[in-house]
Amino acid sequence: MKTEQITGIVAFLLISALMVGFVSADGADGYDIEIETVESNCLSDGNETGIVEVETTDNGLVISGFMQTPNPCYVVNVSGIERDGDRYILDLVPEPEEGVCIQCVGNVKYELLFASDESGVVEVLHDEERVGEFEFNGTESTGSGSADMTVFEIISNWFSSVFGF
Repeated sequence: MKTEQITGIVAFLLISALMVGFVSADGADGYDIEIETVESNCLSDGNETGIVEVETTDNGLVISGFMQTPNPCYVVNVSGIERDGDRYILDLVPEPEEGVCIQCVGNVKYELLFASDESGVVEVLHDEERVGEFEFNGTESTGSGSADMTVFEIISNWFSSVFGF
């Protein structure tokens, strides 16, 4: 194996390890979901929980929220996606990170990107408890131009072009 390929693989693994808390899912039903844990702290009197901001995009939504956790060493992931017609129900759950953690009630901030080819409604659950429902306008794909790529695909393409694998 070439030195450049080994270096590329090691660099790719290091970058992947740095992206803990980032999840991307391409739905087979015409949707795309990306979720990233942005920050986590101890919950205090001034902290918010639940959905704090919703932004519309060309073909979906960016939802920012906070989830209360047993301690701040958690990430937020999508545990389930249910589709009923034009309604998408996303259940977000906290998952513990490994290692020792400060003992306080945590407040974990996440950012969720939901994109679809069709218009509809996204219902967000925090550990099976409804916290919000939001409408979005999707865009029909015309088959021309380039598709949006996930962060993983962008990094993977970059490594392929740089290291030739």
